[in-house]
Amino acid sequence: DDDEEEDWEMELFRTCWSELAHLMSQNENDTGSLVVLPHDVLDNAAATTVGGVGAGEGERLEYVREFVHRKLVQPIQWLGREEDWEIVAMERGSLAVRLLYKLSDIPDLSERDSSGDENIKL
Repeated sequence: DDDEEEDWEMELFRTCWSELAHLMSQNENDTGSLVVLPHDVLDNAAATTVGGVGAGEGERLEYVREFVHRKLVQPIQWLGREEDWEIVAMERGSLAVRLLYKLSDIPDLSERDSSGDENIKL
């Protein structure tokens, strides 16, 4: 049903942009949100989009990836804020949208790790 798909997309859009706005307003590095999607609503939306009933896991994930790119990543790029964000659709048991804000670089631990276990203070 088109109305059901539009309702689901609008709710995800609202939720994600609310989280984006909140994280930007807090302006704290290394923060984020995880928006977990309801499985049954996504079944209906993905089945409608891919033209079949009971869309498979890969089709549902692809549907969310397309939504995330179109409705979240592109607008963030247009706003010139892509350096502040890592936004991805993911699946770890449930489908979700991960929103990470101002991630720090991963520190280079090679010097620490090459010194051996004898220098580790507990």
